[in-house]
Amino acid sequence: VKADAFPQLALVTGWNMNRNPSFLNSKDFASFIDQFPGGTFVPQANELYGLAVELTQPVFTFGKLHAAIDLARLVVDVVDGQTVAARLDTALSAAEAYYGVIASRRGLAPLELQQELRRQSLQQVQDRYDVGEATELERLRAQAALAGVAPEVARLQGQVAVAEGRLRQVLALRADEPLNLDAQEATLPHAPAFPDLLAIAREKRPELASLSLQQEVLAKRELVTRAEGKP
Repeated sequence: VKADAFPQLALVTGWNMNRNPSFLNSKDFASFIDQFPGGTFVPQANELYGLAVELTQPVFTFGKLHAAIDLARLVVDVVDGQTVAARLDTALSAAEAYYGVIASRRGLAPLELQQELRRQSLQQVQDRYDVGEATELERLRAQAALAGVAPEVARLQGQVAVAEGRLRQVLALRADEPLNLDAQEATLPHAPAFPDLLAIAREKRPELASLSLQQEVLAKRELVTRAEGKP
């Protein structure tokens, strides 16, 4: 855009060949040629060559160049704002997916421990049953207790698989990529009051800043369009 304000130098060349026999086709040609005995009238090809060097320098553009430069700068700012928003959205999605995996795994761990304890309890009852120290009712109760926890374990395992799949999607990992996550223990800062939080959001949200810049972009484009219709 800045280059449009500088002098422009151009080399222009042209070539044209014309062969027009219209005079020979005139109805008065016969009487005309009698006035030139011995003359020959054969149409010849006329060739024209042109070579020019053009130098132009904008003098006054009704603010078009200044508006175009401002427009280009604003477009860069708009893209920067969109990039910041995309990075924040990606970071937020990754954080949510990460904590989702941690939470689902922690919810599954106690139930898996409970399932393992009931499995061991069943094995003990089975051993006692084999030596005649436990009744059939005790063995059936142990089996029922182990079977009762299985559906809940399966449900939570499904939640873990879904959470891990979402995290792999956010991080662009393969479906079979192992996720070795370490829980990050940190003390969260004190949350500000809602009015303060709302003021911070309005001031720093990049998508709002991007919309404001887009308004300025449209205003500059209007100036450029108006200037193009002037001398």
